[in-house]
Amino acid sequence: MGISKGNKNYEVKPEVKPEEGSEESTNYLDIWQKNPAYKDIYGTFSIVKLFSFIGIILFIASSTLLLTLDIYFSSGLAVFLVIAFIITFYDEFFLLEHGFTYLFRNLVEIHPFDNFKFYMLDNDPATLLTINKKDMITIATRIFKVEVLAGGNIKPSINQFLYSLDESKIPYCYQVIQKPIIKLEDTITRDKKKILSIKKLRTNSINSYRTHIYFSVYYAEKGILSSSKLNNLRDTIIIYSKNLKSNFSANFHHIKISLLKRRDNTGVKEEEDREDLINAVRTLIYGNPIKTVQNNEKITTLDRKTLKIILRFIFIAFVIGLVSSILRLFKVPFLYILGVDLVLVCLILFLWWRELLFFFTNLHIKRYNITQINPFSDVRFYRFKKIKDAFYIHINNILLLGIKMFTLGIATQPSFAMPDKFFRAMNNQKTPFIYTLNAAPIEKKEFVTKCTKQLNEKTIDDLEGILFYTLDGEDPRYYKNPDLEYLNWIEKRTGVWKTSITISTSSYKFTNTSTIEDLKNNMYEIENELYYNAKNMGRVFQNNFKKFSLTQLKSQLLISGFQNECFKNTIFRLSGTHLNHVYFQGKKLGEFANLINEFRKGLETRIAAEFNTPLHLENFITIGHTINTEFLEKEVPMGFTFQQLKQLLITNGTLEEREHLKMKIVSELVKAEIPSVVFDYTGDWSKLIRYFRDSRYEDSFLHFKFGQSFNVNLIYSGIKYDPNNFEYLNYFYDVFALTFKTQNNTIELLKKTLRENEKLDWGSIALDMVVKPEFDRNFYSENLLNIFQDFLDQSVFFTDKALEYENDVAPLDFIKTDKTVIIDLSNLKDLEQQTFATFVILSKFIHYIHHSQEYYKKVLFIPNIDLFFSQQYIDSSTNNINFGKIDKLLAPLIHNGFGLICSANQIHYLHPNVFNYLKNIITFQATDSRDIAVLKNKMQLQELHGTGYYSTRRNHTYQIEYLMTMRNYEVIVKRNDVFQPYPGEIEIKKMIKMLPFSDERIYEYMGGQGYNLKQSEQKLSAKLKRTVFEKDFGVYCEFIEDVKKFLDSIRIVHNIGNLSKRILQEDLLKYISPRASKRTNNMKKKKAIRNDIFQILLNHEYLVEGHPAKASGGESLRTVYKVGVYYQKALDDESQTKMNQPIEVEVEIIEGNGQYNPFKANIAIENPQAIYFDDSVYNEELAEMIGHLNYAIFEVYYYGKKQKFEKMVEEGTS
Repeated sequence: MGISKGNKNYEVKPEVKPEEGSEESTNYLDIWQKNPAYKDIYGTFSIVKLFSFIGIILFIASSTLLLTLDIYFSSGLAVFLVIAFIITFYDEFFLLEHGFTYLFRNLVEIHPFDNFKFYMLDNDPATLLTINKKDMITIATRIFKVEVLAGGNIKPSINQFLYSLDESKIPYCYQVIQKPIIKLEDTITRDKKKILSIKKLRTNSINSYRTHIYFSVYYAEKGILSSSKLNNLRDTIIIYSKNLKSNFSANFHHIKISLLKRRDNTGVKEEEDREDLINAVRTLIYGNPIKTVQNNEKITTLDRKTLKIILRFIFIAFVIGLVSSILRLFKVPFLYILGVDLVLVCLILFLWWRELLFFFTNLHIKRYNITQINPFSDVRFYRFKKIKDAFYIHINNILLLGIKMFTLGIATQPSFAMPDKFFRAMNNQKTPFIYTLNAAPIEKKEFVTKCTKQLNEKTIDDLEGILFYTLDGEDPRYYKNPDLEYLNWIEKRTGVWKTSITISTSSYKFTNTSTIEDLKNNMYEIENELYYNAKNMGRVFQNNFKKFSLTQLKSQLLISGFQNECFKNTIFRLSGTHLNHVYFQGKKLGEFANLINEFRKGLETRIAAEFNTPLHLENFITIGHTINTEFLEKEVPMGFTFQQLKQLLITNGTLEEREHLKMKIVSELVKAEIPSVVFDYTGDWSKLIRYFRDSRYEDSFLHFKFGQSFNVNLIYSGIKYDPNNFEYLNYFYDVFALTFKTQNNTIELLKKTLRENEKLDWGSIALDMVVKPEFDRNFYSENLLNIFQDFLDQSVFFTDKALEYENDVAPLDFIKTDKTVIIDLSNLKDLEQQTFATFVILSKFIHYIHHSQEYYKKVLFIPNIDLFFSQQYIDSSTNNINFGKIDKLLAPLIHNGFGLICSANQIHYLHPNVFNYLKNIITFQATDSRDIAVLKNKMQLQELHGTGYYSTRRNHTYQIEYLMTMRNYEVIVKRNDVFQPYPGEIEIKKMIKMLPFSDERIYEYMGGQGYNLKQSEQKLSAKLKRTVFEKDFGVYCEFIEDVKKFLDSIRIVHNIGNLSKRILQEDLLKYISPRASKRTNNMKKKKAIRNDIFQILLNHEYLVEGHPAKASGGESLRTVYKVGVYYQKALDDESQTKMNQPIEVEVEIIEGNGQYNPFKANIAIENPQAIYFDDSVYNEELAEMIGHLNYAIFEVYYYGKKQKFEKMVEEGTS
């Protein structure tokens, strides 16, 4: 090959040993006169097809002429064969690929993907196989999507990225799609109302646009897809994709790129909106694609294909017969004729009808685990003859799209590209567009044949002795290794790339077309908008890409351009795409292939934080994965050692996030057979039982609901006949103070009241507070009295009527079982009371483990610890509570082998001494500056100073900003065995979707564990049910019997009248005075009690006003009182309540004589002294006695109503 310029002749010289090279030009990238540009047509294949066709026609025509000597006949036969060949094999010609119909019709439906079959390997959902059955070429494609861009001043190293791909000779595609957010249903609708609702959706979302950025790699195999070719396709595309991914991660810092996969049909619902591989192939086509191919194709399509096959067989048979006849006339031997016929068949088969080879490929495919899909099954494509530069897509008969497209044709020098301004303008105008760049690094041979003609004189001189040598004139320049010199020369330019760039724009309209005319009208409407969009996009491109020329695509080129956008490669046709491609140096290509800041408007952007995420984590359990913030990807499993789990704090974020994380930890502990005790404030923890349903861990739980399955006696430790109950009370005082934030005087008053009160029940204690002398009544006693009143109102939770060891379920039982216990405190609606109940139970645990060894060392899950160990309260100078109380309550649990996993709503409320026990921290998102300050200190969150990671401008780690912007279930973790904190993501998607059990479902589950919770609940409810009297009289319950006697006495005479307020108060004082004297000797206090009780009688209508009749028939104006009907209702309620209460029988056991159990009652295993009467043994006797009792009560009521009081008293006494 020779190239001459002036008096110099140059010849390609790949293997010459010249001397060392010369100096480089200062502007070393200026190598072109203009960039080489060509049509993407594979010349060899096209030429072979053309010459084979011409050769057959010329042979037949010339042979016929020789045999007949009739030029008209031979010419006519040749013309006939040409026309018949074109009609039969029309789809083998690029311009006629979609048939003749569009030549004669104004609007025609086309099928751009008819010759393509799409497959996916079942064991490789990330690889799309596209088979062009007409050309028999199989393309494997993998597509990556940019999901997150980096915020801040991060600049990708695009040049190094291209250099790495050039070294590996990997072609790739870079595509940017900006389109409005439109969601369509899969099914076709004709409902006008539904169409209107979709149009409304369009108007709501018309200004919302989303940007999609793709990188893809591809590789092709030609011919029949054998198993070896399939394996080679899969292996090569995996290598290509890993290479692209690693290069991208190394050079595009803090940008997340994900390999797209086919979405599983059985996937969970939260993934329905996530894009998959098929959506990326559809590009601008909205809606969800069909996952599998439809087997029932249209009959018309089958008929058309069958007719085409028949015509081709007829034509081939005619040609073979004609050639054979000619050869026979020339007396050619039969074997030679057969050979010629075989050659003709092979030529036609391998050049013009390669689709027949797909039959063999299809046989191979059936042996593999491959699924055929149809990404465009819900789409129709149209071409409108009057508008040649656009084509139309109709989706689901709802959405009509119009598309116009340009391709880069010529690049002259010097050129200048500003893609950031181009994309900024397109974003600003909210114009839908697709920008597609296909680039393939070229080999030396292609550079020599395609590019050397466009090199400028300076470059030719520089390459003298490397690629060229002088034929005459000056002495030649020599290099020892010209290949190495060429490699160095090309590497400085990051290679030379064969590049195809297309940009397209679109317009859309929602339609409900029923006729072709409607469709045409809609196309005209779209064209009006599409025309201006295309004109504007072309001008914006030209304004920002200097010396670059665009060519608008029309007709078949437009279809080829759209296929190029969907396939994201340029090798889907053996003869080429017929689109323009231009050769660029890699450093220039970087201007077209970079990720610019404008894309942040349409993509999620994250803070580019720097964490040294460790890879050497040792875990006993795992709860998720660490996140590498450099790539924004999951890295290694994240968890804790068992010792770290025993000292863990979970803080900030939302309550839901903290609870689900604790559920995840419990689930992992259950798998490791480590029991726990969980304090559940939300009532949702029963979903853990559902989570393990039908697994071997299903029976690992016990679930008890506070106030239903069990309650708590606040004053007693729960140990029967506990001589050290005062030790428990010491813990109780601290819990009381830390929960209710009471002052020291209040606590001292509480201690004094409990010491002086013999009954140790809340009603008695509260009454003591009421009757204290006036000088003792102050702020502290009133505060304490209000708290006691709350306890009285919630006696079902905090009781003093029965000891815990008498119940079926007691708090101490929670650490006596080897199962994970869920304590549901959700019946307590106030967070303060939930915390109080939690630490009262923990106090019982601490007291018990001091005096017993019969317990299991469990992991305790404690919520809202910041509310309990409040730094503001503990460090306050107004009380005697100090940090030692934290040691008192936490150290015994830690030292006795219990684990503590605590959660806090906001960490800055927590006292610093707590961190001595909770040395491992997980934090969710924190936005409060006070929380951030504490976390920065406790977790060693850092900020760099001076020289940064990438440049002097970037000298911050942005760890604080990352903490403030974390998303759901993203965390920062600080373990005590790793110096620096690191980010992670909790994996609990399945658990989030779980629903908690209903009460009935819990009863059923616990029944399988040996607990009859429904019976326990009924027994507990009956035992603790408060009568109407107790509810009404509150702290004065002690005087109920006295009040009843008082009311009974006045009911005898209340109809007579004269029962004024003064008389009744004096009489009431007489009845309550003996009992009140036990509390106080102060008459003033006694009267105060009397007045309070009397006011209760009035408020609840135990006493009602009555006016006695005068002789004149009127009523007296003087107010008198009588007993109201409410009193009788209260008596009936009291009788019924007492009757429903369970009977407990205490049996004294005489050792050596066995147990006397005449009633065959059930003896509790743990407490054999406690025997509960089993009324099922004597059901008939009990029923008879209850019947007599009810009758007697009825008679008492009857005599009272008739005012026969003597008989009433007599009947009641008997």
